[in-house]
Amino acid sequence: MRFISKLIVIVLLSIVMLGCVEQATPTPAPTASQPELPFPTGLASPSPSLQPKTGLDVVSENMLLGLNSTNYSVFSQDFSVRFKAVMTETQFPKVRGQIVNIVGYYASSGLGSYYTAGGFIFFSVPARFENDEVNTTLIINKTTREIEGVAFDSPLLAQAQKPKITTIDRNGSSLP
Repeated sequence: MRFISKLIVIVLLSIVMLGCVEQATPTPAPTASQPELPFPTGLASPSPSLQPKTGLDVVSENMLLGLNSTNYSVFSQDFSVRFKAVMTETQFPKVRGQIVNIVGYYASSGLGSYYTAGGFIFFSVPARFENDEVNTTLIINKTTREIEGVAFDSPLLAQAQKPKITTIDRNGSSLP
């Protein structure tokens, strides 16, 4: 009799345990305007390339797509009011032209990584443009989660920033 009661208890516990394991509550997907914390998404996975882009990855992708399409509204949709005052719609075509003329159009990006300093999150995304790999960094206010700055860095962009130095000999002729 003891054996049967033990067996019944084990079977009942197994049924209860299986019921608990199978029930999982779905987590709502984060929105682009309110990125999911902790950042970045998908980096803990053994194969991040198979992970869908979420949170700040989507924010950065939208910004880069706005850059491609010359759409200031899309490009700046997550900018703070203060940053929009610096990166105005009037200045956007010039900045866009400088980037596109050097590295070409945005093609794709990988999953980003981040670090925090002070009240800011520095979210860096490796982005593939037509002519170069560009590290795109979004500087985000930790409190408001708005973009306070953007940096584009690549070998071609750095080379274009170097001043052109002309050497002149004592006769006034330019040297190569």
